[in-house]
Amino acid sequence: MGAMYEGYSWIKVKKYKMDESLSWEERYKQLEAHHIEETSFLIEEVRKIAALAQLAEQIALNDKVVGSTPTGGT
Repeated sequence: MGAMYEGYSWIKVKKYKMDESLSWEERYKQLEAHHIEETSFLIEEVRKIAALAQLAEQIALNDKVVGSTPTGGT
């Protein structure tokens, strides 16, 4: 995964900025909405990574089967 996931710049959700002019209830609602957006993004990213890992595993298994020699031959 390397450099692509270093730091936080790869997270495509804007950083939460508190609006002091709002009541604490309104700020909490905004923060909660931001948390849901960020969590949803991260879950989707994990799903993509898992799909890539599964594909890489399948390719590795296919390479083993294609590159192996048959047993029990003459």
